[in-house]
Amino acid sequence: MRILYHTWDALGGFETVDYFKQAGYEYKCIYNTAPSIEAKNYDPEYEEKLNAEFQSTHYDCLFSWNYFPIDARVCHDHGIPYISWTYDCPVYCGDISETLSFDTNFAFFFDKNQAREMSRICSSTVYYLPLPADISRVDRFKLTREEKKKYSTDISFVGQLYPSATVYIKESLSEYEKGYWDAMIDAQMKVYGQYFIPDLFTDEYITRLNTQLYGISNTHRLNMEKTMFSIPRNITSRERLLLLALLSQTHKVTLYCRENHAALKKVHFAGTVNNLTEAPKVFLASKINLNITLRSITSGIPLRVFDVMSCAGTLLSNYQPEFPEYFTQWKDIVWYESIIDAKEKADYLLKHEDECRRIGLNGFENVKNNFSFHVLFGKIFDAVFHESRDCQIF
Repeated sequence: MRILYHTWDALGGFETVDYFKQAGYEYKCIYNTAPSIEAKNYDPEYEEKLNAEFQSTHYDCLFSWNYFPIDARVCHDHGIPYISWTYDCPVYCGDISETLSFDTNFAFFFDKNQAREMSRICSSTVYYLPLPADISRVDRFKLTREEKKKYSTDISFVGQLYPSATVYIKESLSEYEKGYWDAMIDAQMKVYGQYFIPDLFTDEYITRLNTQLYGISNTHRLNMEKTMFSIPRNITSRERLLLLALLSQTHKVTLYCRENHAALKKVHFAGTVNNLTEAPKVFLASKINLNITLRSITSGIPLRVFDVMSCAGTLLSNYQPEFPEYFTQWKDIVWYESIIDAKEKADYLLKHEDECRRIGLNGFENVKNNFSFHVLFGKIFDAVFHESRDCQIF
């Protein structure tokens, strides 16, 4: 099989190339810088390169992480299967409806709710598939004594705090609107497994906010897309700050992040870590690794879960609806259903270190057997070249 791989600054890029090599596939990378939403649709320079490749060389498919309408159009013109595997939720590529129905598309989404939404546009080209785990990390990373000392901690979190523009929006609202806003956010923070914010932030409510914030004619007014992008980050930011601050009252908590926060006085701030070379060492050395899912991921399993488990790290995560389909509570993962529940479960795990470690080892065995690049790309290629419908749930 010969694969043209659209590479950009995507997560999983190194691991994907490594898998293609190990599987014995012929591949060529066609690079495009991390694009804007506009460039994902129209980029004459990249489109010219892509057309030239298809005209000069036979490829069995084009693969990309995340969905690019420009890739879909060019592949459709040449009659070549376009395979995309989206790890963003929601999808950031503008209007997807113009291209998703092309019969050359094989669009895989890791979040089942997102896949169902996309299937309303075209069910025949949409597939559901969880994200992969790079299980070779366990063999690649062996901690030295110095590294164990450097990265050792009770609880670690690798991720963002999402400082959100919604803070500045809220400051300009009336007291009534501030109260309404806070009530919606507070209610959502208490609920895992169901994301109801879109039902509350209606078009009527957005119009009301715009009138109050900018007046009728301002060209920079809020729209539903901008709001649904920022609100989940605002909720996630609050949740991450609350949980990290609470856990740090009684345990050593280390944060690997671009920015610190004044509320995290007892949290050890360690700056950023390289996802390929340093983060696996954090996962290996931490007694507990936290996952606090971005709230726009309404059902799916975030990539961080597989990153931790692929290193045999013990994971404590908020509940996601797809967890029980693949994992067993207290066997290969521990999930919580509130901030207080998370604190109680962290306390228990740190008092029972043998059980804590065993959960991490079980988690690794699970992802090795069911979520490796080999297993999941096998499902992708079965769908594309053997017409398997195992990944279609609609």
